[in-house]
Amino acid sequence: AAASSTSTSSEITDGSSSSSSSEKKKKKKKKKKKKRSPSVEFLSDRRSLHNNNSDPDSDSNSSSSSSSSSSTSTETIGTLGFHHVEFYCGDAASASLRFSLALGMPVTCVTGQSTGNDQCVSYGLQSGDVRFLFTAPYAETADDVAVAASSSASGSADDDDSDDDFDAPNPLPSFDAPAAHDFFRRHGLAARAVGVEVRDATESYESAVANGARGVSEPTFVEACKGIRAMEESDEGGGGEGKADFGGGGAGKAAGGCTVSEVELYGDVVLRFVSFADGGGSNGGGGGATTTPVEEGGPLPPPFLPHLSPHPASSSSTRAYETYGLRRIDHAVGNVPDLTEAADHVRGFTGFHDFAEFTAEDVGTVDSGLNSVVLASDAEDVLLPLNEPTEGRRKSQIQTYLEQNRGPGLQHLALKTDDIFTTIARMRKSYDDLGIGFELMARPSDEYYRELPERLGDRLADAQYRELEELGILADADDEGVLLQVFTKPVGDRPTFFVEIIQRIGCAYKPDDDDDAAKDEEDEVMRERPGCGGFGQGNFRELFKAIEDHEKTLKV
Repeated sequence: AAASSTSTSSEITDGSSSSSSSEKKKKKKKKKKKKRSPSVEFLSDRRSLHNNNSDPDSDSNSSSSSSSSSSTSTETIGTLGFHHVEFYCGDAASASLRFSLALGMPVTCVTGQSTGNDQCVSYGLQSGDVRFLFTAPYAETADDVAVAASSSASGSADDDDSDDDFDAPNPLPSFDAPAAHDFFRRHGLAARAVGVEVRDATESYESAVANGARGVSEPTFVEACKGIRAMEESDEGGGGEGKADFGGGGAGKAAGGCTVSEVELYGDVVLRFVSFADGGGSNGGGGGATTTPVEEGGPLPPPFLPHLSPHPASSSSTRAYETYGLRRIDHAVGNVPDLTEAADHVRGFTGFHDFAEFTAEDVGTVDSGLNSVVLASDAEDVLLPLNEPTEGRRKSQIQTYLEQNRGPGLQHLALKTDDIFTTIARMRKSYDDLGIGFELMARPSDEYYRELPERLGDRLADAQYRELEELGILADADDEGVLLQVFTKPVGDRPTFFVEIIQRIGCAYKPDDDDDAAKDEEDEVMRERPGCGGFGQGNFRELFKAIEDHEKTLKV
Protein backbone atom coordinates (compact mmCIF):
# COMPACT_ATOMS: atom_id res chain seq x y z
CA ALA A 1 0.00 0.00 0.00
CA ALA A 2 3.00 2.27 0.35
CA ALA A 3 3.65 4.71 -2.45
CA SER A 4 6.42 3.89 -4.89
CA SER A 5 9.77 5.30 -3.82
CA THR A 6 12.12 4.43 -6.67
CA SER A 7 15.28 6.55 -6.44
CA THR A 8 17.16 8.00 -9.40
CA SER A 9 20.89 8.57 -9.87
CA SER A 10 20.42 12.31 -9.47
CA GLU A 11 19.20 11.72 -5.92
CA ILE A 12 22.59 10.23 -4.88
CA THR A 13 25.42 12.73 -4.45
CA ASP A 14 28.79 12.09 -6.11
CA GLY A 15 31.42 10.46 -3.92
CA SER A 16 28.93 8.96 -1.48
CA SER A 17 29.79 5.51 -0.20
CA SER A 18 27.74 2.47 -1.11
CA SER A 19 26.75 2.13 2.53
CA SER A 20 25.40 5.68 2.74
CA SER A 21 23.60 5.14 -0.57
CA SER A 22 22.07 1.97 0.82
CA GLU A 23 21.06 3.81 3.98
CA LYS A 24 19.31 6.47 1.91
CA LYS A 25 17.43 3.82 0.01
CA LYS A 26 16.32 2.23 3.26
CA LYS A 27 15.04 5.55 4.51
CA LYS A 28 13.16 6.07 1.29
CA LYS A 29 11.56 2.65 1.54
CA LYS A 30 10.37 3.44 5.05
CA LYS A 31 8.98 6.78 4.00
CA LYS A 32 5.31 6.97 4.82
CA LYS A 33 2.60 8.36 2.61
CA LYS A 34 2.07 12.07 2.77
CA LYS A 35 -0.29 12.89 5.61
CA ARG A 36 -3.72 13.73 4.28
CA SER A 37 -5.39 16.97 5.21
CA PRO A 38 -9.14 16.68 4.59
CA SER A 39 -10.75 19.45 2.54
CA VAL A 40 -14.29 18.32 3.45
CA GLU A 41 -14.59 17.95 7.22
CA PHE A 42 -17.92 19.62 7.90
CA LEU A 43 -21.26 20.11 6.16
CA SER A 44 -20.37 23.75 5.46
CA ASP A 45 -17.16 22.60 3.73
CA ARG A 46 -19.15 20.29 1.47
CA ARG A 47 -21.63 22.98 0.51
CA SER A 48 -18.89 25.55 -0.10
CA LEU A 49 -16.67 23.20 -2.11
CA HIS A 50 -19.47 21.86 -4.31
CA ASN A 51 -21.12 25.23 -4.90
CA ASN A 52 -17.82 26.81 -5.86
CA ASN A 53 -16.59 23.88 -7.91
CA SER A 54 -18.25 24.89 -11.15
CA ASP A 55 -19.82 28.25 -10.29
CA PRO A 56 -17.46 30.66 -8.52
CA ASP A 57 -20.25 33.21 -8.09
CA SER A 58 -22.69 30.83 -6.40
CA ASP A 59 -23.82 31.41 -2.83
CA SER A 60 -21.63 29.09 -0.79
CA ASN A 61 -23.53 29.95 2.36
CA SER A 62 -26.86 28.66 1.07
CA SER A 63 -28.66 26.43 3.54
CA SER A 64 -31.57 25.36 1.39
CA SER A 65 -33.55 22.40 2.68
CA SER A 66 -32.66 20.51 -0.45
CA SER A 67 -29.20 19.35 -1.42
CA SER A 68 -26.61 21.97 -2.29
CA SER A 69 -26.04 20.07 -5.50
CA SER A 70 -29.09 21.74 -7.04
CA SER A 71 -27.04 24.84 -7.85
CA THR A 72 -24.24 23.18 -9.77
CA SER A 73 -23.58 20.30 -12.12
CA THR A 74 -20.21 18.63 -12.47
CA GLU A 75 -21.29 15.04 -13.14
CA THR A 76 -20.76 13.67 -16.64
CA ILE A 77 -22.50 10.25 -16.56
CA GLY A 78 -26.11 11.22 -15.76
CA THR A 79 -26.90 8.97 -12.79
CA LEU A 80 -30.42 8.59 -11.42
CA GLY A 81 -29.52 6.43 -8.42
CA PHE A 82 -28.20 3.02 -7.43
CA HIS A 83 -29.96 0.23 -9.29
CA HIS A 84 -28.44 -3.11 -8.23
CA VAL A 85 -25.26 -4.87 -7.13
CA GLU A 86 -24.18 -8.16 -8.71
CA PHE A 87 -22.10 -10.69 -6.77
CA TYR A 88 -20.16 -13.53 -8.35
CA CYS A 89 -20.10 -16.70 -6.29
CA GLY A 90 -19.59 -20.47 -6.49
CA ASP A 91 -23.16 -21.50 -5.68
CA ALA A 92 -25.81 -18.90 -6.47
CA ALA A 93 -28.66 -20.88 -4.91
CA SER A 94 -26.95 -21.11 -1.51
CA ALA A 95 -25.60 -17.54 -1.51
CA SER A 96 -28.89 -15.96 -2.54
CA LEU A 97 -30.87 -17.98 0.01
CA ARG A 98 -28.52 -16.94 2.83
CA PHE A 99 -28.70 -13.26 1.93
CA SER A 100 -32.46 -13.55 1.53
CA LEU A 101 -32.94 -14.98 5.02
CA ALA A 102 -30.33 -12.72 6.63
CA LEU A 103 -31.59 -9.43 5.18
CA GLY A 104 -35.25 -10.15 4.54
CA MET A 105 -34.90 -9.82 0.76
CA PRO A 106 -37.24 -12.17 -1.13
CA VAL A 107 -35.91 -13.97 -4.22
CA THR A 108 -37.95 -12.44 -7.04
CA CYS A 109 -36.33 -13.52 -10.32
CA VAL A 110 -33.99 -16.07 -11.86
CA THR A 111 -32.12 -17.25 -14.94
CA GLY A 112 -30.42 -20.63 -15.21
CA GLN A 113 -30.70 -24.08 -16.73
CA SER A 114 -34.34 -24.23 -15.66
CA THR A 115 -35.02 -21.15 -17.82
CA GLY A 116 -32.80 -22.23 -20.73
CA ASN A 117 -29.54 -20.52 -19.68
CA ASP A 118 -26.66 -23.00 -19.90
CA GLN A 119 -23.90 -20.45 -19.16
CA CYS A 120 -24.73 -19.29 -15.63
CA VAL A 121 -27.37 -19.20 -12.95
CA SER A 122 -28.49 -15.91 -11.39
CA TYR A 123 -30.97 -15.19 -8.61
CA GLY A 124 -32.34 -11.69 -8.03
CA LEU A 125 -33.31 -10.45 -4.56
CA GLN A 126 -35.21 -7.26 -3.78
CA SER A 127 -36.35 -5.23 -0.79
CA GLY A 128 -37.63 -1.76 -1.63
CA ASP A 129 -35.03 -0.29 -3.97
CA VAL A 130 -32.26 -2.62 -2.72
CA ARG A 131 -31.57 -5.16 -5.48
CA PHE A 132 -28.93 -7.91 -5.41
CA LEU A 133 -28.02 -10.36 -8.16
CA PHE A 134 -26.08 -13.54 -7.32
CA THR A 135 -24.42 -15.21 -10.31
CA ALA A 136 -22.47 -18.46 -10.58
CA PRO A 137 -21.03 -19.84 -13.84
CA TYR A 138 -21.71 -23.35 -15.10
CA ALA A 139 -18.92 -24.10 -17.59
CA GLU A 140 -15.33 -24.12 -16.36
CA THR A 141 -13.30 -23.38 -19.51
CA ALA A 142 -13.77 -21.91 -22.95
CA ASP A 143 -13.72 -25.46 -24.34
CA ASP A 144 -16.54 -26.40 -21.97
CA VAL A 145 -18.53 -23.41 -23.18
CA ALA A 146 -18.06 -24.51 -26.78
CA VAL A 147 -19.08 -28.07 -25.95
CA ALA A 148 -22.18 -26.86 -24.09
CA ALA A 149 -23.12 -24.61 -27.00
CA SER A 150 -22.61 -27.45 -29.48
CA SER A 151 -24.66 -29.83 -27.34
CA SER A 152 -27.41 -27.25 -27.01
CA ALA A 153 -27.43 -26.65 -30.75
CA SER A 154 -27.59 -30.36 -31.59
CA GLY A 155 -30.33 -30.89 -29.01
CA SER A 156 -32.31 -28.05 -30.49
CA ALA A 157 -32.12 -29.60 -33.93
CA ASP A 158 -33.18 -33.01 -32.68
CA ASP A 159 -35.93 -31.86 -30.34
CA ASP A 160 -37.13 -28.88 -32.34
CA ASP A 161 -36.33 -26.64 -29.33
CA SER A 162 -34.77 -23.17 -29.38
CA ASP A 163 -34.09 -20.32 -26.99
CA ASP A 164 -37.51 -18.98 -27.84
CA ASP A 165 -39.00 -21.93 -25.98
CA PHE A 166 -37.32 -20.94 -22.71
CA ASP A 167 -38.29 -18.21 -20.26
CA ALA A 168 -34.84 -16.63 -19.74
CA PRO A 169 -32.09 -18.28 -21.79
CA ASN A 170 -29.47 -15.49 -21.84
CA PRO A 171 -27.03 -14.00 -19.32
CA LEU A 172 -26.11 -10.32 -19.37
CA PRO A 173 -24.07 -9.33 -22.46
CA SER A 174 -20.83 -8.93 -20.49
CA PHE A 175 -20.95 -12.36 -18.85
CA ASP A 176 -18.05 -14.71 -19.61
CA ALA A 177 -17.99 -18.09 -17.85
CA PRO A 178 -14.19 -18.63 -17.72
CA ALA A 179 -13.70 -15.06 -16.49
CA ALA A 180 -16.39 -15.58 -13.82
CA HIS A 181 -14.61 -18.71 -12.60
CA ASP A 182 -11.32 -16.78 -12.48
CA PHE A 183 -13.03 -13.98 -10.54
CA PHE A 184 -14.40 -16.39 -7.94
CA ARG A 185 -11.08 -18.23 -7.58
CA ARG A 186 -9.33 -14.92 -6.98
CA HIS A 187 -11.83 -13.08 -4.77
CA GLY A 188 -14.29 -15.63 -3.40
CA LEU A 189 -17.82 -14.30 -2.86
CA ALA A 190 -17.47 -10.68 -3.96
CA ALA A 191 -19.20 -7.87 -5.79
CA ARG A 192 -18.56 -7.88 -9.53
CA ALA A 193 -20.73 -4.90 -10.53
CA VAL A 194 -22.11 -1.76 -8.91
CA GLY A 195 -25.12 -0.98 -11.07
CA VAL A 196 -26.36 2.60 -11.37
CA GLU A 197 -29.37 3.70 -13.34
CA VAL A 198 -28.54 6.47 -15.80
CA ARG A 199 -30.43 8.54 -18.32
CA ASP A 200 -28.64 6.96 -21.26
CA ALA A 201 -26.23 4.03 -20.83
CA THR A 202 -24.68 4.70 -24.24
CA GLU A 203 -23.92 8.33 -23.48
CA SER A 204 -22.68 7.46 -19.99
CA TYR A 205 -20.28 4.87 -21.40
CA GLU A 206 -18.97 7.14 -24.12
CA SER A 207 -18.45 10.01 -21.68
CA ALA A 208 -16.71 7.83 -19.11
CA VAL A 209 -14.33 6.32 -21.67
CA ALA A 210 -13.60 9.75 -23.16
CA ASN A 211 -12.67 10.93 -19.66
CA GLY A 212 -10.25 8.12 -18.89
CA ALA A 213 -12.33 5.08 -17.91
CA ARG A 214 -11.43 1.68 -19.31
CA GLY A 215 -14.36 0.18 -21.18
CA VAL A 216 -15.33 -3.37 -20.21
CA SER A 217 -18.63 -3.90 -22.06
CA GLU A 218 -19.90 -1.62 -24.81
CA PRO A 219 -23.55 -0.49 -24.75
CA THR A 220 -25.90 -3.34 -25.63
CA PHE A 221 -29.68 -3.41 -25.66
CA VAL A 222 -31.19 -6.30 -23.67
CA GLU A 223 -34.69 -7.33 -24.68
CA ALA A 224 -37.26 -8.61 -22.23
CA CYS A 225 -37.17 -12.39 -21.91
CA LYS A 226 -40.16 -14.63 -22.49
CA GLY A 227 -40.77 -14.93 -18.74
CA ILE A 228 -41.32 -11.17 -18.44
CA ARG A 229 -43.50 -11.09 -21.54
CA ALA A 230 -45.65 -13.76 -19.89
CA MET A 231 -46.11 -11.43 -16.93
CA GLU A 232 -47.39 -8.75 -19.30
CA GLU A 233 -49.84 -11.19 -20.86
CA SER A 234 -51.00 -12.30 -17.43
CA ASP A 235 -51.49 -8.70 -16.32
CA GLU A 236 -53.41 -7.81 -19.47
CA GLY A 237 -55.49 -11.01 -19.53
CA GLY A 238 -55.90 -11.47 -15.78
CA GLY A 239 -54.34 -14.92 -15.78
CA GLY A 240 -56.90 -17.30 -17.19
CA GLU A 241 -56.80 -20.96 -18.00
CA GLY A 242 -53.30 -22.24 -18.72
CA LYS A 243 -51.67 -18.99 -17.67
CA ALA A 244 -49.82 -18.16 -14.49
CA ASP A 245 -51.35 -15.38 -12.43
CA PHE A 246 -48.64 -12.99 -11.17
CA GLY A 247 -50.94 -10.96 -8.97
CA GLY A 248 -51.59 -8.09 -11.36
CA GLY A 249 -48.46 -6.27 -10.27
CA GLY A 250 -47.33 -5.64 -13.82
CA ALA A 251 -44.10 -6.59 -15.55
CA GLY A 252 -42.29 -3.42 -14.48
CA LYS A 253 -39.79 -1.29 -16.31
CA ALA A 254 -37.78 -4.30 -17.46
CA ALA A 255 -40.62 -5.24 -19.83
CA GLY A 256 -39.43 -2.55 -22.22
CA GLY A 257 -35.84 -3.81 -22.17
CA CYS A 258 -32.77 -1.81 -21.17
CA THR A 259 -29.36 -0.77 -22.40
CA VAL A 260 -26.37 -1.98 -20.36
CA SER A 261 -22.72 -0.93 -20.49
CA GLU A 262 -19.75 -1.28 -18.14
CA VAL A 263 -16.46 0.42 -17.27
CA GLU A 264 -13.82 -0.46 -14.69
CA LEU A 265 -14.41 1.05 -11.25
CA TYR A 266 -11.52 -0.37 -9.19
CA GLY A 267 -9.79 -3.74 -9.28
CA ASP A 268 -12.07 -6.32 -10.90
CA VAL A 269 -15.23 -4.38 -9.97
CA VAL A 270 -17.12 -2.66 -12.76
CA LEU A 271 -19.46 0.32 -12.73
CA ARG A 272 -22.50 -0.86 -14.68
CA PHE A 273 -24.69 1.71 -16.44
CA VAL A 274 -28.35 0.73 -16.90
CA SER A 275 -30.95 2.79 -18.77
CA PHE A 276 -34.52 1.71 -19.41
CA ALA A 277 -36.59 2.41 -22.46
CA ASP A 278 -39.11 4.44 -20.45
CA GLY A 279 -36.34 6.42 -18.71
CA GLY A 280 -36.41 8.19 -15.33
CA GLY A 281 -35.81 6.85 -11.85
CA SER A 282 -35.59 3.38 -10.39
CA ASN A 283 -38.34 0.78 -10.14
CA GLY A 284 -39.27 2.22 -6.78
CA GLY A 285 -39.93 5.56 -8.44
CA GLY A 286 -38.02 8.79 -8.63
CA GLY A 287 -34.41 7.75 -8.17
CA GLY A 288 -32.29 6.70 -5.27
CA ALA A 289 -33.02 9.67 -3.00
CA THR A 290 -36.79 9.32 -3.09
CA THR A 291 -38.63 7.76 -0.17
CA THR A 292 -41.32 5.46 -1.59
CA PRO A 293 -43.77 3.13 0.14
CA VAL A 294 -42.86 -0.54 0.41
CA GLU A 295 -45.96 -2.58 -0.43
CA GLU A 296 -45.61 -5.24 2.24
CA GLY A 297 -48.01 -8.14 1.87
CA GLY A 298 -48.58 -7.54 -1.84
CA PRO A 299 -47.26 -9.50 -4.83
CA LEU A 300 -43.53 -9.95 -5.37
CA PRO A 301 -41.89 -7.19 -7.43
CA PRO A 302 -41.31 -7.96 -11.12
CA PRO A 303 -37.79 -8.81 -12.34
CA PHE A 304 -35.53 -5.76 -12.17
CA LEU A 305 -33.51 -6.66 -15.28
CA PRO A 306 -35.02 -7.87 -18.59
CA HIS A 307 -32.93 -11.07 -18.89
CA LEU A 308 -34.43 -12.42 -15.65
CA SER A 309 -37.62 -14.46 -15.43
CA PRO A 310 -40.03 -14.19 -12.51
CA HIS A 311 -39.19 -16.64 -9.75
CA PRO A 312 -41.69 -19.54 -9.74
CA ALA A 313 -42.95 -18.34 -6.35
CA SER A 314 -44.13 -15.13 -8.04
CA SER A 315 -47.15 -16.97 -9.44
CA SER A 316 -48.09 -18.46 -6.08
CA SER A 317 -51.11 -16.85 -4.45
CA THR A 318 -49.71 -17.79 -1.04
CA ARG A 319 -46.37 -15.98 -1.48
CA ALA A 320 -46.61 -12.41 -0.16
CA TYR A 321 -43.93 -9.76 -0.40
CA GLU A 322 -42.49 -9.46 3.10
CA THR A 323 -39.19 -7.83 4.03
CA TYR A 324 -37.24 -6.62 7.06
CA GLY A 325 -37.72 -3.04 5.90
CA LEU A 326 -34.60 -2.31 3.81
CA ARG A 327 -35.38 0.60 1.50
CA ARG A 328 -32.40 1.52 -0.66
CA ILE A 329 -28.61 1.49 -1.04
CA ASP A 330 -27.17 4.52 0.76
CA HIS A 331 -23.51 4.12 -0.22
CA ALA A 332 -21.11 1.56 -1.68
CA VAL A 333 -17.60 1.51 -0.18
CA GLY A 334 -14.48 0.38 -2.03
CA ASN A 335 -11.03 -0.46 -0.61
CA VAL A 336 -7.99 0.51 -2.69
CA PRO A 337 -4.23 0.57 -2.07
CA ASP A 338 -3.77 4.20 -3.18
CA LEU A 339 -6.58 6.61 -2.34
CA THR A 340 -5.34 9.63 -4.28
CA GLU A 341 -4.88 7.65 -7.48
CA ALA A 342 -8.23 5.88 -7.23
CA ALA A 343 -10.20 8.98 -6.24
CA ASP A 344 -8.66 11.07 -9.01
CA HIS A 345 -9.49 8.36 -11.55
CA VAL A 346 -13.13 7.85 -10.50
CA ARG A 347 -13.67 11.59 -10.05
CA GLY A 348 -12.19 12.15 -13.51
CA PHE A 349 -14.45 9.84 -15.51
CA THR A 350 -17.67 10.42 -13.53
CA GLY A 351 -17.49 14.12 -12.69
CA PHE A 352 -18.47 13.23 -9.11
CA HIS A 353 -17.56 15.76 -6.42
CA ASP A 354 -16.01 15.32 -2.98
CA PHE A 355 -18.73 14.81 -0.39
CA ALA A 356 -16.73 14.00 2.76
CA GLU A 357 -13.21 13.08 3.78
CA PHE A 358 -11.70 11.36 6.80
CA THR A 359 -8.11 10.68 7.86
CA ALA A 360 -6.45 8.24 10.21
CA GLU A 361 -6.79 10.78 13.02
CA ASP A 362 -10.58 10.69 12.57
CA VAL A 363 -10.90 6.98 12.04
CA GLY A 364 -8.05 4.98 13.53
CA THR A 365 -7.25 3.48 16.87
CA VAL A 366 -3.70 3.24 18.19
CA ASP A 367 -3.44 -0.05 16.31
CA SER A 368 -4.65 0.77 12.80
CA GLY A 369 -6.54 3.23 10.64
CA LEU A 370 -7.51 4.41 7.18
CA ASN A 371 -7.91 7.43 4.95
CA SER A 372 -11.24 7.86 3.21
CA VAL A 373 -12.86 10.08 0.58
CA VAL A 374 -16.57 10.02 -0.29
CA LEU A 375 -17.40 10.87 -3.92
CA ALA A 376 -20.94 11.90 -4.84
CA SER A 377 -23.10 12.36 -7.91
CA ASP A 378 -24.75 15.72 -8.62
CA ALA A 379 -27.91 14.70 -6.75
CA GLU A 380 -25.74 13.09 -4.06
CA ASP A 381 -27.83 9.92 -4.06
CA VAL A 382 -24.98 7.85 -5.51
CA LEU A 383 -22.22 7.92 -2.88
CA LEU A 384 -18.97 6.05 -3.52
CA PRO A 385 -16.59 6.18 -0.53
CA LEU A 386 -13.03 4.96 -1.10
CA ASN A 387 -10.67 3.74 1.66
CA GLU A 388 -6.91 3.19 1.79
CA PRO A 389 -4.93 1.61 4.66
CA THR A 390 -2.66 3.57 6.97
CA GLU A 391 0.13 2.29 9.17
CA GLY A 392 -0.31 1.58 12.87
CA ARG A 393 0.99 -0.81 15.48
CA ARG A 394 -0.72 -3.62 13.60
CA LYS A 395 -2.03 -4.20 10.11
CA SER A 396 -4.95 -2.01 9.05
CA GLN A 397 -8.24 -3.79 8.44
CA ILE A 398 -8.14 -2.24 4.96
CA GLN A 399 -4.79 -3.92 4.31
CA THR A 400 -6.24 -7.21 5.55
CA TYR A 401 -9.09 -6.78 3.05
CA LEU A 402 -6.70 -6.07 0.17
CA GLU A 403 -4.69 -9.18 0.98
CA GLN A 404 -7.66 -11.49 1.49
CA ASN A 405 -9.52 -10.16 -1.55
CA ARG A 406 -6.32 -10.23 -3.56
CA GLY A 407 -6.70 -6.64 -4.67
CA PRO A 408 -9.13 -3.71 -4.57
CA GLY A 409 -12.83 -4.41 -4.26
CA LEU A 410 -16.19 -3.51 -2.73
CA GLN A 411 -15.77 -3.63 1.04
CA HIS A 412 -19.34 -3.02 2.16
CA LEU A 413 -22.77 -1.71 1.28
CA ALA A 414 -24.74 0.60 3.55
CA LEU A 415 -28.43 -0.32 3.31
CA LYS A 416 -31.00 2.19 4.56
CA THR A 417 -34.09 1.35 6.59
CA ASP A 418 -36.76 3.61 8.05
CA ASP A 419 -36.94 1.54 11.26
CA ILE A 420 -33.55 0.17 12.26
CA PHE A 421 -34.89 -1.29 15.51
CA THR A 422 -37.32 -3.58 13.69
CA THR A 423 -34.82 -4.42 10.93
CA ILE A 424 -32.03 -5.38 13.36
CA ALA A 425 -34.37 -7.27 15.66
CA ARG A 426 -35.49 -9.41 12.71
CA MET A 427 -31.90 -9.88 11.50
CA ARG A 428 -30.83 -11.00 14.96
CA LYS A 429 -33.77 -13.40 15.18
CA SER A 430 -32.86 -14.89 11.78
CA TYR A 431 -29.29 -15.53 12.94
CA ASP A 432 -30.21 -16.74 16.44
CA ASP A 433 -33.10 -18.98 15.36
CA LEU A 434 -31.85 -20.33 12.04
CA GLY A 435 -28.08 -19.95 12.39
CA ILE A 436 -27.71 -18.96 8.72
CA GLY A 437 -28.17 -15.22 8.90
CA PHE A 438 -25.46 -12.61 9.40
CA GLU A 439 -23.67 -12.20 12.71
CA LEU A 440 -23.41 -8.59 13.84
CA MET A 441 -20.24 -6.96 15.11
CA ALA A 442 -19.69 -7.11 18.87
CA ARG A 443 -21.86 -4.80 20.92
CA PRO A 444 -20.15 -1.52 21.90
CA SER A 445 -18.96 -1.04 25.48
CA ASP A 446 -21.19 0.01 28.38
CA GLU A 447 -19.18 3.22 28.53
CA TYR A 448 -20.17 4.01 24.93
CA TYR A 449 -23.87 3.91 25.80
CA ARG A 450 -23.37 5.88 29.03
CA GLU A 451 -21.71 8.69 27.07
CA LEU A 452 -24.11 8.62 24.11
CA PRO A 453 -26.84 10.85 25.64
CA GLU A 454 -24.16 13.43 26.46
CA ARG A 455 -23.10 13.50 22.80
CA LEU A 456 -26.54 13.52 21.19
CA GLY A 457 -28.71 15.07 23.92
CA ASP A 458 -32.44 15.24 23.24
CA ARG A 459 -32.08 14.41 19.55
CA LEU A 460 -33.15 10.89 20.56
CA ALA A 461 -35.79 9.89 23.09
CA ASP A 462 -35.00 7.88 26.23
CA ALA A 463 -36.77 4.84 24.74
CA GLN A 464 -34.55 5.06 21.65
CA TYR A 465 -31.39 5.17 23.76
CA ARG A 466 -32.56 2.03 25.55
CA GLU A 467 -33.28 0.23 22.26
CA LEU A 468 -29.88 1.23 20.88
CA GLU A 469 -28.16 -0.39 23.84
CA GLU A 470 -30.39 -3.47 23.79
CA LEU A 471 -29.74 -4.18 20.10
CA GLY A 472 -26.09 -3.02 20.00
CA ILE A 473 -26.74 -0.15 17.55
CA LEU A 474 -24.36 2.81 17.24
CA ALA A 475 -25.45 6.45 16.89
CA ASP A 476 -23.86 9.68 15.70
CA ALA A 477 -25.02 13.07 14.42
CA ASP A 478 -24.05 16.12 12.39
CA ASP A 479 -25.71 19.52 12.09
CA GLU A 480 -28.41 18.09 9.79
CA GLY A 481 -29.58 14.92 11.50
CA VAL A 482 -28.85 11.69 13.36
CA LEU A 483 -27.32 8.49 12.00
CA LEU A 484 -28.07 5.09 13.52
CA GLN A 485 -25.87 2.25 12.25
CA VAL A 486 -24.80 -1.34 12.84
CA PHE A 487 -22.35 -3.56 10.99
CA THR A 488 -22.28 -7.26 10.28
CA LYS A 489 -19.16 -9.34 10.53
CA PRO A 490 -17.77 -10.41 7.12
CA VAL A 491 -20.49 -12.50 5.51
CA GLY A 492 -18.38 -14.87 3.38
CA ASP A 493 -15.58 -17.34 4.01
CA ARG A 494 -12.97 -14.59 3.73
CA PRO A 495 -12.86 -11.50 6.00
CA THR A 496 -13.76 -9.17 3.15
CA PHE A 497 -17.31 -8.07 2.29
CA PHE A 498 -19.77 -7.03 5.00
CA VAL A 499 -23.05 -5.11 5.31
CA GLU A 500 -23.95 -1.92 7.17
CA ILE A 501 -27.56 -1.17 8.17
CA ILE A 502 -28.39 2.50 8.73
CA GLN A 503 -31.25 4.84 9.53
CA ARG A 504 -31.09 8.61 9.09
CA ILE A 505 -33.33 10.63 11.44
CA GLY A 506 -34.43 14.23 10.99
CA CYS A 507 -33.39 14.22 7.36
CA ALA A 508 -36.69 14.16 5.44
CA TYR A 509 -38.18 17.20 3.74
CA LYS A 510 -40.96 17.94 1.29
CA PRO A 511 -39.69 19.00 -2.15
CA ASP A 512 -40.34 22.49 -3.47
CA ASP A 513 -43.57 22.98 -5.43
CA ASP A 514 -41.67 23.11 -8.70
CA ASP A 515 -40.00 19.76 -8.01
CA ASP A 516 -41.17 17.11 -10.48
CA ALA A 517 -41.60 14.64 -7.63
CA ALA A 518 -44.16 16.90 -5.96
CA LYS A 519 -46.35 17.82 -8.93
CA ASP A 520 -48.96 15.20 -8.09
CA GLU A 521 -50.91 16.75 -5.21
CA GLU A 522 -52.11 13.33 -4.11
CA ASP A 523 -48.58 11.96 -3.95
CA GLU A 524 -47.06 12.74 -0.55
CA VAL A 525 -43.48 12.30 -1.74
CA MET A 526 -40.78 13.01 0.83
CA ARG A 527 -37.12 13.34 0.04
CA GLU A 528 -34.13 12.83 2.28
CA ARG A 529 -31.08 15.05 2.47
CA PRO A 530 -28.24 12.87 1.12
CA GLY A 531 -25.69 11.89 3.74
CA CYS A 532 -27.75 13.58 6.48
CA GLY A 533 -26.39 12.53 9.87
CA GLY A 534 -22.93 11.89 8.38
CA PHE A 535 -21.10 8.58 8.11
CA GLY A 536 -20.66 7.80 11.80
CA GLN A 537 -17.38 9.60 12.34
CA GLY A 538 -18.00 9.57 16.09
CA ASN A 539 -18.29 5.77 15.94
CA PHE A 540 -15.21 5.02 13.84
CA ARG A 541 -12.94 4.20 16.75
CA GLU A 542 -15.54 1.95 18.39
CA LEU A 543 -16.11 0.17 15.07
CA PHE A 544 -12.40 -0.24 14.36
CA LYS A 545 -11.81 -1.70 17.79
CA ALA A 546 -14.57 -4.25 17.16
CA ILE A 547 -13.06 -5.17 13.79
CA GLU A 548 -9.55 -5.41 15.25
CA ASP A 549 -10.81 -7.65 18.07
CA HIS A 550 -12.56 -9.86 15.49
CA GLU A 551 -9.45 -10.10 13.28
CA LYS A 552 -7.37 -11.14 16.30
CA THR A 553 -9.44 -14.34 16.31
CA LEU A 554 -8.47 -15.07 12.70
CA LYS A 555 -5.21 -16.25 11.17
CA VAL A 556 -4.88 -13.40 8.65
